[in-house]
Order: sequence, then structure tokens, then C-alpha cells
Amino acid sequence: MKLFHWLFLQSVGQGSGRSVIVCALLMGGLSGLTSSATAADKKDGKKKDTAPVIVTVVPPGIVVGAKNSLIVRGLNLEDADRIEIVDSKLELKIGRTGTTKPYSKYEAKEMGDTYVAVDFESGNELPSMIEIRVRGKDEKWSKPFGLPAFENSVPEKESNGGFPKAQSTRVPSIILGEIKERFDVDVFRIALEKGDKLTAEVFANRCKSPFDSQLTLFDYDGNTLVVDDDSGEGRDARLEYRCEKSGKFYLSLVDVNDLGGYAHKYFLRLSKTSAQLQ
Repeated sequence: MKLFHWLFLQSVGQGSGRSVIVCALLMGGLSGLTSSATAADKKDGKKKDTAPVIVTVVPPGIVVGAKNSLIVRGLNLEDADRIEIVDSKLELKIGRTGTTKPYSKYEAKEMGDTYVAVDFESGNELPSMIEIRVRGKDEKWSKPFGLPAFENSVPEKESNGGFPKAQSTRVPSIILGEIKERFDVDVFRIALEKGDKLTAEVFANRCKSPFDSQLTLFDYDGNTLVVDDDSGEGRDARLEYRCEKSGKFYLSLVDVNDLGGYAHKYFLRLSKTSAQLQ
């Protein structure tokens, strides 16, 4: 006969006083079993994953043959002791590591709560796409994180927030810029010849940047010619325009949500091909 049944029968036979005592013993026993089970569950529970995770990189790319400074944001990066470009012999020097507050309205899993700052001089023999990874606690490595590598770049120059102050820019070129604050607008003045096909493409969100870009091309009188939001990879903007008349044009770049900050850095690639109008 099982213990529970035997105690129950004994309590019935001995009256209400004995019943209370037996019930208390039963409850205490069951409580102990529950406590033991809970403790076992805690003991068998999974430990917190300490593997480093790269969430985003600022700026969202590197320049080949130049000095680069990157802020790698992610999870479990505060104990990082090594960072490398996969399949490369380049040495990346860690400047500092630490914890940081989540960026703007984003959660840690979206923008990270730890970071690694790294400086390095890139060589001249890198592919157009590279992968970086970080070694953290217990010598665990993060998964590789892809970044575009550009042959050269020119800096965006503030203030260029309107047509009168537009930054004069050659085509082709690659611009490294930043939407510094809310409602910031970057405007570039370019020249095109009749028959040129302009391509303007932003590199930011494809590298998990919070920057949701929008490009707008205007003629020299301020008339809108082309607008694009998400034709590139991820939420990156990309527009094309066939020039029907030689002249100067304005190209503006904004965040569609009117956000900005240090993580809103970007690369803007401008290129053109010449062809006769059909």
C-alpha cells in the first residue's frame, strides 16, 4: 500500500485531530518535494550564453588602404581580447572595450549593450566584402559579420543642410558621412552630362545600422526628379536617373524617421555611365 493511502486511512480512523496532523505532514512532504524539484530545475537550468555577438558596426564599412576606426557593438563584447578580419593577416588593435547604453529607442539585441573600439591600417589587397569576428570570454568567437570594403572615400562636410550650402561632389565618388542629429539633411551638388546614367546607393542598414535612408534628386531649380527609400539592400536607398539635359543637380539624403546620431554613419556611392538617349 502506498504511503499516501495508508496515511489517509489512518487519519480517517483517528478523527479530525489526527487528520489535521496528517494533512500537515502530507503538505509538508509535498512542499519539500516541490522545493527539491525547483532546486533541481535551477541546477539543471542552462547557463547564460557568454559567446560574443556582433550586432552592428559604426561606420558600416571600411576604406581599403587607409586608417580605419570602428566601433563594434553587440552582446558580450566587454571581455573581448581579439578581433580579426577572417582570412586576412591584418592585425586589428583593440583600443578599448566596455558596456554602453542601448542606442536611442533600440533594445540591446538590436543595437548591442557592449562594444569594442578598434583601429587599424588596412592593406591594399582586400575583397569588396570582408568579414570580421571577435573573441570574447572563455575564448569563444562570434559569428563572422560582413562589411563592405571601399577603394577610397571623401568625407562629408558640414554644414551642407540645404541647396545654398550643398557640398560640391564629383561623380564617381564614395562619401563617408553622418546624419548627426534629428532632422539633419545632407545635400550634395553634382554635375551630369546629357546621356549620363547616375546611380546613387547608400550603404548602412545592410550592416544593421539604424539609419533608414531616403535619397532625393533635384534639378538645379529645385524640382524633384527621383525619390527612393528602400531599393537597395535592407532599408538602404538606391536610385537611378538618366540625364536628359546637361547641368547641375542636387542630391539630398535624410533618415525617413527624422532620426540621427553617431550610429547614423553611412557610405554613399555615386557612379555614372554615359550612353546615348534612346
